[in-house]
Amino acid sequence: MTTRDEYNEIKQAYEESKERPTSKYVLIPSFVSALGDIKGLDVLDVACGSGYSTRLVKRYGANRIVGVDISDEQIEMAIEKETQRGIDYFVADVINDDLTYHGEFDMVTAMMLLHYSKTKKEIDKMLNNIFSVLKPGGIYLNIMSNNTNYEQYGVRATAESEEEGAKVTIELCSVDFTKKFCEFTSYYWEKQTYEEAFRKAGFEFEEVPIIVAGGGAQQPVDAAFREAMEKNPFFMIHRLRK
Repeated sequence: MTTRDEYNEIKQAYEESKERPTSKYVLIPSFVSALGDIKGLDVLDVACGSGYSTRLVKRYGANRIVGVDISDEQIEMAIEKETQRGIDYFVADVINDDLTYHGEFDMVTAMMLLHYSKTKKEIDKMLNNIFSVLKPGGIYLNIMSNNTNYEQYGVRATAESEEEGAKVTIELCSVDFTKKFCEFTSYYWEKQTYEEAFRKAGFEFEEVPIIVAGGGAQQPVDAAFREAMEKNPFFMIHRLRK
């Protein structure tokens, strides 16, 4: 099954999975923090899915916003949610399609993209395509999975082997595993492999620390959860500059 087929199949369940604690209290706050001041910027959100991250980009003040995803059904969901919000959505394959069709951008965002690359060549193609649409000095905000197994928090990652390029099945479930939202396939690549690819594409880059939203009644994050996420987060964030 292709990535497009997987995400067409799990479209609604993947949207619902955003309410899980690892997304709600870690992934989303980290994404918003890493965005920085984007007021007035033109932003392309790749692998946008049903538009969750794209709507965040709009909320924090971006000017022209385009969202692209390989899944036509995810894009249909995004369009349905976007009544007069000033976001344009398109079906596009970041590996094979020419993103310059959509113009140049001050920033490209991708919340979970590169780990879907089956080969190093696919990583290079994605990065080259993203580099091509950035204005000089533009920023690519990249968030990608560590394929970390966090069963105590509803994330199960099962790798076929420990070798680079190994297929990894990710299952997103409720914390008590009474409900399985969805599963999808990613691939294991070492951090060094990604960073070598960043340099090869022409980017300067820095790793950005994750954010764990702070406790309280509205954000019930206990000390064990915070310590686990900060010590071994399930994703990496990089800001790459053209």
